[in-house]
Amino acid sequence: MTKKLILNADDFGLCPGVNHGILEAIKEGVVTSTTLMINMPYAEEAIKLAQKNDLNCVGLHLSLTAGEPVSNPDDIPSLVSEEGVFSRDLFNSEEEINLDEVEMELNNQIKKFINNYKSPTHLDSHHHVHLQPQIVEVIIKLAKKYDLAVRVGRKNSSLEVGTELKTTDFFSMDFYGEDKINSDYLKQIINSFPEGTIEIMCHPAKLTSQLCNYTSYNQEREIEYKTLTQSKLKLWLEKNNIKLTNFSKL
Repeated sequence: MTKKLILNADDFGLCPGVNHGILEAIKEGVVTSTTLMINMPYAEEAIKLAQKNDLNCVGLHLSLTAGEPVSNPDDIPSLVSEEGVFSRDLFNSEEEINLDEVEMELNNQIKKFINNYKSPTHLDSHHHVHLQPQIVEVIIKLAKKYDLAVRVGRKNSSLEVGTELKTTDFFSMDFYGEDKINSDYLKQIINSFPEGTIEIMCHPAKLTSQLCNYTSYNQEREIEYKTLTQSKLKLWLEKNNIKLTNFSKL
């Protein structure tokens, strides 16, 4: 058994700099998968890029903490602000989250993805909300309903998910932050896992002023992009018999 590696680029659809950075990191680098934020303004542009380039590696980046909901805000009052938009403070609030509303909104995001593109390869989420203890059962239910893989990492997650759920053996979010987004540290992450299927989260992008307006994690995204498109990194993976793959092949 060899190591199989999925490098998944989050936030496809956030803005043009992210869209084009991810696309080039897939076509020219070692990124093998991406997840689309269907509720963001540049989701349509991302879908057109995916269609034009015949990508078969696009999953859904579920969102409850950024952007506008797909559902009518009046139908999900426990999830939105007074302005009817999502907030990153959702899980820090003392207000109780209505899980029926969570299921409605996330189901609608999946349906919108399918209606505008095709079935996603897998599910993950912005700010890892799908791994919140109160949310994970909803995610598992929807994953089973649509027969989708989910970002978890069965062997190194504290969450107990049934063996019937499609996921990788391991998941790492450690390739993140100014001091960790270099090829040497990426190799350390890969080497830290035994044989099996490994997903590593990443956020490559082309740096633009628009990107800076969307997120404080901006210059780092361009460093990630440059790291993940290094030809010597691809050669290292080949030399070490690490096979690049994506969620469609789980």
